[in-house]
Amino acid sequence: LRTRPPGAHKVLVFTQFADTAEYLGENLADHDALAVATGARGGALALARRFAPSANRVDLKPGEEIDLLVTTDVLSEGVNLQDGDTLVNYDLHWNPVRLIQRAGRIDRIGSSNEEIHIASFLPERALEVRLGLEAVLRARIDDFIHVFGEDYHVFPAEERLEEQEVIDAYTGRALEEADTATD
Repeated sequence: LRTRPPGAHKVLVFTQFADTAEYLGENLADHDALAVATGARGGALALARRFAPSANRVDLKPGEEIDLLVTTDVLSEGVNLQDGDTLVNYDLHWNPVRLIQRAGRIDRIGSSNEEIHIASFLPERALEVRLGLEAVLRARIDDFIHVFGEDYHVFPAEERLEEQEVIDAYTGRALEEADTATD
């Protein structure tokens, strides 16, 4: 948020759990135009309209617009949030397709943003060893491909899950490889 501050950017933060969304809302409370959307709170669609008034064709009064929206997956499908240009996955969903859906909220036709930035928090390597998230992720991707079988190949190339690329993104190896390539 320091490099892409709300006010200068429209920032959408996704987390899997309502408790985490509430925690983030409390700890980011110094931002004036902040809102938290969870299924338990209600009013998520009204907050989505305040976050993305252009995309939702809504006229707002001064001071009603939100530039930092912390939400659970209650807003990860079927909602226009493309006024946003920055997305943060505070925690990674167990389903890689859910991450694609989250990104699809701001990376959509009709966005006036020239660039979209997406960042994800990854567990520390020591924690990864104990949790075994990579093994879980590999199993989920295998399940996805198994369920869709040959139909998996009808997805456009840019929407297909390339197993190693997804694993590298989750484990942080993609960042290490990028750093090595620029050295």
